[in-house]
Amino acid sequence: MTALELTINNKNFDLGTDQAILGVQPCCLMNDEFTLPLEAATRKRIDLILTNLGWNIDEFSSNCNVFAERTKTKEQQNLLKKISGYKKPPDYVLYQHGTDKPIAIIEAKRPSQSLEKALKTGNKKLCNSIKC
Repeated sequence: MTALELTINNKNFDLGTDQAILGVQPCCLMNDEFTLPLEAATRKRIDLILTNLGWNIDEFSSNCNVFAERTKTKEQQNLLKKISGYKKPPDYVLYQHGTDKPIAIIEAKRPSQSLEKALKTGNKKLCNSIKC
């Protein structure tokens, strides 16, 4: 998986070729003349993708099922800290609609960064500690 790939519901999307499905445009500024986008740019794309796929990212809404940089409940937050020793919260925690059950974690990375560390962190520490 590259930094521009995303897996949702066991379907792989390539952010470079699946723009029509995901509602995103490729970055035209990725060459030697310009600086590379930061993680914040990746998060904007993830927000757009999740919205286009029907996820509710509005944390002020009672129907929200995507939480950024935090878990939904204090119990999950405490479990995350206690079991994993992880100090920084996940970039995104996705919940089954209408429940407090986490079903996925997304770790956003800037396009130039390797995903190996994020995959290990997300799979081993985060998902196991909050039972997603």
